[in-house]
Amino acid sequence: MKIKKFSYAMEGKKDVVSNEVILYWIEVMSGICRLNDLNLEIIKSDSSNIRLDKEEVAVALQNIVTNAVEYSKKGSKITVEFKDEPEEFILTVRDEGTGFNKDLLPLLTEKFISGKAKDKSYKHGLGLWVVKNIVMANNGNLYLNNYGRGISGAEVKMVFYKE
Repeated sequence: MKIKKFSYAMEGKKDVVSNEVILYWIEVMSGICRLNDLNLEIIKSDSSNIRLDKEEVAVALQNIVTNAVEYSKKGSKITVEFKDEPEEFILTVRDEGTGFNKDLLPLLTEKFISGKAKDKSYKHGLGLWVVKNIVMANNGNLYLNNYGRGISGAEVKMVFYKE
């Protein structure tokens, strides 16, 4: 099982978040969006001197964008922001989907919790749990929110702290 191996391999190689790393992450996300008729918009793409595991963060972004695709209409937009601050590096992904179930919001990063009411299988509910573990392994916190300013949706924010 891949997930088990994954948790033991958490201490990967860390890379400086250069423009190349950001372009790699954008490519991962835009591939998923293209396949599912969603538009990817990059609001900000700051590079940073922070060191993160490029591959693990790519897995986190894949999980987040795959979730966004499931809950968004074709032709809608996913916006991404890479923001470098003095104390932290913030990666935000927003969609124009149905947003998070408010009752499940506090539980969504637990194992086997899924926003799909009919889903009682073990195949779902690992995505955000995996994301949370990747973020924590890279000295960060994960924040899930709903937002609404004309267009509503879900917002996933990964905040990585500089040491």
